[in-house]
Amino acid sequence: MSRPVYFDKYPTIAFERDALGILVMRLHSNNGPVAYTPQHHADWTGAFYDVGADRDNSVVIITGTGDKFIDDFDWSGWGAMDHSRPSGFEPIHAEGKRLLRNLLDIEVPVIGAVNGPATIHAELACLSDITLASENAT
Repeated sequence: MSRPVYFDKYPTIAFERDALGILVMRLHSNNGPVAYTPQHHADWTGAFYDVGADRDNSVVIITGTGDKFIDDFDWSGWGAMDHSRPSGFEPIHAEGKRLLRNLLDIEVPVIGAVNGPATIHAELACLSDITLASENAT
């Protein structure tokens, strides 16, 4: 099984797949716990589509890095949004709908492995086919 191109396409996800097709998607910020930015939102939207289209995946595991699933914001990247009117939120809203549809369109079992607090986008784990949570998950 060759290494898919999308493994190197998304800077906020570390991908690892074994010979059985078990794909681990480890969400991160600079290899540490996620500090959520618009880049994460865009990456996850595209990655879920690519993962769902890859027939070499037999199981997908989505997890965080370190002791958190997704629990922190990095507000510096959100300043570019036009907050002055509701239409300024439309691009992120449309992308968010695609993110969830792409996740739900993955046609192999998806396991949400919640390794700690999941106060941001907890639905990624909850909408998985199986959700496992560590004792310190919230």
